[in-house]
Amino acid sequence: MLFRSLMAYYIRHWRVLILVTCLPFLLIVVIFPFLPESPRWLVRNHKIKQAHRVMAYIAKLNSKPPVDLELLKAVAAAETPMIPDNISQEDDNGEFEMKQFGYLEFFTDHALRLPTIYQMTIMCSTAITYYGISFNVKNMEGSLYLIVMLLGLSDAIGYPSALLVCNRLGRRKSLAIYMSLGAVFLGVLAILELAVGLASVPMWVIALCLLGKFCVAGGRSCARTLVGELYPTAVRAMGSGLGGVGASLGAVLAPQLAFLGSCKF
Repeated sequence: MLFRSLMAYYIRHWRVLILVTCLPFLLIVVIFPFLPESPRWLVRNHKIKQAHRVMAYIAKLNSKPPVDLELLKAVAAAETPMIPDNISQEDDNGEFEMKQFGYLEFFTDHALRLPTIYQMTIMCSTAITYYGISFNVKNMEGSLYLIVMLLGLSDAIGYPSALLVCNRLGRRKSLAIYMSLGAVFLGVLAILELAVGLASVPMWVIALCLLGKFCVAGGRSCARTLVGELYPTAVRAMGSGLGGVGASLGAVLAPQLAFLGSCKF
C-alpha cells in the first residue's frame, strides 16, 4: 500500500495502474521452475527420492554435505505413527498410511473444533477492522495519496513489530495486547464522533486511524503466527486456509458495514 499510493500519484489512469501493479506477478513464471517442493511434505507422503533430491539441492546451496537417503527413510518411518489417529490409519501389515482429511473434520474433531472457531473469529474480526479503517480514508481530510501512504507505512511498521513482541511475550499475549490497544484507539475515535463530531478534529481522526491500523496490522501478524502453530504439521496448511476464509469473510463484511454507517435511518 505504501508504494501503491506513490504509483497512483503518478499513474492516474486506473486501468494502467492495475496493469502495472499486476505485472510483478508474472515473475512466478520465471520463479516456478526453480521453486522446490516442501521436503517435509514429500517425506510425509513417502516420496523419499524426491525429498532426497530437494534436500541435496538445499545442501548444495548452503555448502553442506547432502542428507543420507536412509536417514530420510528413517525420518519418514518415525514420523508417520505420530500423525493423529484421524489423519492416519494402520493397515493389516502394521504399516501406517495417510488417509484423506477433510475440512469438515476441523469442526467435528473435538481437539480441533475450538481452536478452529477461535482462529477464524479472530481473523474475521481483524479483517473487518483492518479494511474498515482503509474504507474510512474518504472521511479523512488532506491529500488522499498522502493518507494512503501513511496507512501503508503503519502496516510496514506494524507487521514486523509483531515479530519482536511475539518472540519476547509469546503469541497469545502479543495478540491480546495489539488487539486491545487497537480497540482503545478506535474506541476513542467513536467517543469523539459522539461527543464533538469527527469533522471538528480532523488531525485526531488521522492519528487515531493510523495508530489503530498499526495495532490491527500487528494483531494480524500475531494471529497468523499463532494459527500456524495451532495445528499438527499434516493439517497446518488446511488450518491456515480456514483462517484465510475467516479473513476473507471479514473483508466481504467490512464494506457492507461501512455502507450501513453512511446510511441515514
